[in-house]
Order: sequence, then C-alpha cells, then structure tokens
Amino acid sequence: MERINIGCGQTPTAGWKNYDNSLSLRLARVPILPELLHNLRLLETPQYAFIEFCRKNKIAYGDATRGLPLADSSCEVLYSSHMIEHLDRDEVTKFLNEAFRVLVPGGIIRIAAPDINIQVRKYAESGDADAFIHGTRMCEPRPRSFAKRLRLLLVGTRNHQMAIR
Repeated sequence: MERINIGCGQTPTAGWKNYDNSLSLRLARVPILPELLHNLRLLETPQYAFIEFCRKNKIAYGDATRGLPLADSSCEVLYSSHMIEHLDRDEVTKFLNEAFRVLVPGGIIRIAAPDINIQVRKYAESGDADAFIHGTRMCEPRPRSFAKRLRLLLVGTRNHQMAIR
C-alpha cells in the first residue's frame, strides 16, 4: 500500500510517493532542456533549482485533477498541504474524486489549507487592506518580463482560487 503526498512542492514526505504538477517536473524529464532554458534566461534560477530539487528527491509528476498514475484503491493515506486553495471549484471536485478513487476503503485523507481567520484578525488589528489582500494570495501583479509572461502562459496562475460560486 502506498502513502502519497499530492502537491508536495519543496516539502516531500520521506518514504512516501510525492507528486507535484508543476511545469518544472515536466521539464525535469528532458535531460538537457532545463539547462538550456536556464542558460537562455527563459528559466529563472529558482525554477532551475526546483528542477534539481525534484530530481534529487524523486518527486513525480502528477495532476490530481486529471488523474494520478495510480491504480484504484492503491493508497492507504493521501496527504495534501496547501494545494487545494490553488484549485477552482471544478478542480476541487475532480481532485476529491481522484483522491477517493486511489484510496482504499477506509483510507485516510488529510488536507491542510490556509486559515482565512488569521488574515481577518490581522486586518482587524491593522486596518491595512492592501496587506489583507496580499495575504490572501488571491491576486498578483501582471508579469512584465517575457520570461514571466511565458511562464504564466505555460503554467498558469499559481495564486489561490475561490472554490465557491
């Protein structure tokens, strides 16, 4: 039985199968491509470092909204930390359906998400609306450089989404 961490980013869980759906993982599969893109300054140093991190830590590509490379009822535990808030409502439904597909009956699912009450309390104390909006991570300045625009085109937004209608 597998234990899996979905959307692990730079915090894989030792001894578990770790998945992330970043473009970096797709690039990591092609041996020379990340180096070439980094040398051409189309891949920023943090993304290049993340690719190296993923390679060293054996993080696998997996998109839980489109289907994980796992058999039905093959996992006893599924963990996801601070990933679900990046999905819209339809994607949340797909993620949960996929999670329950791969979990054994009676398996454990643990999902951690931000607590908006923390941001609300900070806002109530400071009255700083800009800091409140920034803290929700639901908005981000438009990309200005070509590389950042290309990244947005390829990867999409990584901001928090509102999963309500």
